Amino acid sequence: VSVIDRTRQGAAAADIDYVVRISVEREGGGIAATARMVATGDNSVFWARRFVDADANLPRLRERVAVNTAGMIR
Repeated sequence: VSVIDRTRQGAAAADIDYVVRISVEREGGGIAATARMVATGDNSVFWARRFVDADANLPRLRERVAVNTAGMIR
């Protein structure tokens, strides 16, 4: 069973319509994260944004992703 299938099953059991998926990767000397809000029913992307931190400061990048994602939800 894939991670997506487990997420979909758990979301259905908890009556959750959307989940936020975040991927992090190295980019040059820094790091980049892509956040996506995905519908649990059909896996369609409702919202996506890419964040880059040229200094590879993971705590700062994590905060930017969280603040921007929370702001989008409001």
